[in-house]
Amino acid sequence: MYAFENIESEIAKLNSEMQSLQYEVSDCGVRVFSRLNPNVLPPVDHPINAVRGSLRYRINSIRYHIVILIEQRKGINEHIKSHFANGTANPVSIEHLILHHYYFFDDVIFNLLSMFDYLSAMIGYMFENKFYKWNSLVRSARNKTSTIGKKTFSNKIIDLHTDWVDPLIDFRSDIIHRSPKFGDESLNKGGYKKYIPNFTTIKVPDKLSKLLRKIESTTNLDTKDLIDCSIMLTRHSFVVSNELLKEIK
Repeated sequence: MYAFENIESEIAKLNSEMQSLQYEVSDCGVRVFSRLNPNVLPPVDHPINAVRGSLRYRINSIRYHIVILIEQRKGINEHIKSHFANGTANPVSIEHLILHHYYFFDDVIFNLLSMFDYLSAMIGYMFENKFYKWNSLVRSARNKTSTIGKKTFSNKIIDLHTDWVDPLIDFRSDIIHRSPKFGDESLNKGGYKKYIPNFTTIKVPDKLSKLLRKIESTTNLDTKDLIDCSIMLTRHSFVVSNELLKEIK
């Protein structure tokens, strides 16, 4: 079963990255607005405040879903301890618990990409008065005649898209339009059933393992669980978003 020995320290690191990003979301919005409007702070009802608030909401939502995943796994562990030990375990109930785990993991992925959409809306409004979705922001960054494309941070947007956001979009496309992913297997192959009854860890889908190797090249991802994957994906997404905002002056 999943071991929780290091989970508190991992959540503490996640919280630290989240707080840094939350600060930069606020600071960047005011910083850019004040540069364009010297000695003036954006009024409370200004659209930039609304999109900043929405971005902070999405950031908090991601962490909330990770906490749910952790608490849910603790419940799965207790269920296994109490029922498998005396032989009263119902494999179907374990199936449902594992599927519920994937429901929340999918939500982590959806919220991460929604966060990047809100991030692009904030940047797009600051410079081009448009609430861009992520792919629209990338197109503007690639267009060297656009306001954003002329900025030095445009290359950061393009690199972030290629190295990180686009692979996440590709994975989301799989689970929305093709088939949910359970480790390296699909729903149609009953991928989640292989965890029953010897339930230990829930494997990270192959596509995401390849992505995680970009940031954890020395880590043995075969030993990592879906919870670890959620935390790693989220922490790195917070870090790269923070780095992008810091480049925007």
